Amino acid sequence: MNLRLLSYAALLLGSRASADHAEQRPLRSDDQSREGHHHPRVVSPDLDAYIEGIMREWHAPGLAVAIVDGDKTWAKGYGYAVLNNSTPVTPHTLFYTGSTTKSFTAAALSLLVDDAATAAAAANNSSLYAGLTWQTPVSSILRDDFVLSDDWATAHVTVEDALSHRTGYPRHDLASARTARDTVRLLRHLPLAAEPRTRFLYSNK
Repeated sequence: MNLRLLSYAALLLGSRASADHAEQRPLRSDDQSREGHHHPRVVSPDLDAYIEGIMREWHAPGLAVAIVDGDKTWAKGYGYAVLNNSTPVTPHTLFYTGSTTKSFTAAALSLLVDDAATAAAAANNSSLYAGLTWQTPVSSILRDDFVLSDDWATAHVTVEDALSHRTGYPRHDLASARTARDTVRLLRHLPLAAEPRTRFLYSNK
């Protein structure tokens, strides 16, 4: 349940990005500024060889790499996105991200938790996420949707439990739904495989 549930929760809590942050734009190592001056090279000349060596070792047909430094992002594609017509990978090629989105979700929620902690330390309620911690029950965020087959689990499963695959729910891969909210609302019909926090049970939900 972890990925869809917490993605849904993060969407409800809102976006951390603010309008006053400088917009990032992709750079190549040979990119020029509007004044015609070259940006300093942002990576080692050996990076290409290193990445190509990894691709050979892991038999990866193609990948894209990005390096973020402040408001600048260096990006480059390597290899092929489509083998049968030799379509090259570019910095704009879309990939299936799979389970890496679990890490993205955890990172995004950590920013929200940090916002809440910073606001609390400053003794103000300026954060939109005031009171949010790793121990916040998920049911307090998704009040009408997060209902499990066990009342205690509904009331006590936390954000940290969900991110750590300790909710007591296994994969349930066949219990698919149209939306993230539908996925969360299906949980009330699924039995727990273990008591919360007693076992690690990998879950894609």
